Amino acid sequence: MKSGRRVGIRALTLTGIIGLVVALSSVGFFLWSANEVSTTRELLKTAEQGYQLKIEAAEQEKEARDKAEAAEREKRRVAAESAARQDKNYADQGYVKVADGIYAYFFDPSSFSCGNWNCAFVQFATEKACPNHLYVEVSWDRDGTSIGWSNAVSTALSAGDTWLAEFNDTSNQGDTYRITSVSCR
Repeated sequence: MKSGRRVGIRALTLTGIIGLVVALSSVGFFLWSANEVSTTRELLKTAEQGYQLKIEAAEQEKEARDKAEAAEREKRRVAAESAARQDKNYADQGYVKVADGIYAYFFDPSSFSCGNWNCAFVQFATEKACPNHLYVEVSWDRDGTSIGWSNAVSTALSAGDTWLAEFNDTSNQGDTYRITSVSCR
C-alpha cells in the first residue's frame, strides 16, 4: 500500500502544484489584465483629450474665419457705400461714371465750335491715379451706325485730377458720339 499511498501523495502533490501554477497564472493574468485595462484607460483618456483639443482648435479656426469674413463683408459694404456717395457727388455735378473711379462731363456742343468738322469736349475726373495716362476712345455714329472713331490720351493723372479731352470727327459725318473705351494706366 505504500506504493499506492505514494502515488496518491504524488498525485496530490502534482495536483497541488498544478493548482498552484494555475492559481499563480490566474493571478498573473488578472494582474496583467488590470494593468492592460489601466493602460487602455490612460490611452483612451489621452486620445479623448487630443480629440477635444482638435475640436477646440477647429472651433477657434472657424471663429477666426467667421470674424475675417465678417470684416471683409463690412469692408465691402463700406466701400460700396463710399462708391455710391462718390457716384452721387459726381452725378450732382453733371458727371457720368464711365469706368471704375473715372467720371465724364459732356460739354454742350452749342457752347463751342471746332471749325470744319464735328468735335466733342469731355472733361474727365479721376478718383484714382492714372500714373501713366488715361486713354479714351469714342465712336462717331450716324443714324446708329459707327462711321469712325477718335481717341485722346492724357498725361499722368493723380487721384482727384481733371482732364479736358477733345474728340474730332474729321469725316464730319457723325451726328452723335459715344465712349467705347476707357483705360487708366
